[in-house]
Amino acid sequence: MDSDRSAIVDGPIRRADDVSSSGVQDHAVLYSSTQSKAIVLNSTGAVLWEALEAPRRPSELADLLVHRFPDLSPDRAHADVAAFLDRLVGENVLRRD
Repeated sequence: MDSDRSAIVDGPIRRADDVSSSGVQDHAVLYSSTQSKAIVLNSTGAVLWEALEAPRRPSELADLLVHRFPDLSPDRAHADVAAFLDRLVGENVLRRD
């Protein structure tokens, strides 16, 4: 794992300032005004996005998923959070704090 990736995994994450969102059923649609694009999140992603209203650490997000979805194993929750963060940091809608 390179040092940049470990910083993303270990440090607090927050929403980018230029991103707005809206709910559509149990999904979320993110709009980046500077990139002029939209990203659709599934229900799990919408839960994580909502939790990121305030900066959070990845471990806090994984704990939230385990609490919200009792059948989800902690290992799977951590993997899902890592994939979610990798994608949305890469899309520039989440930032390291």
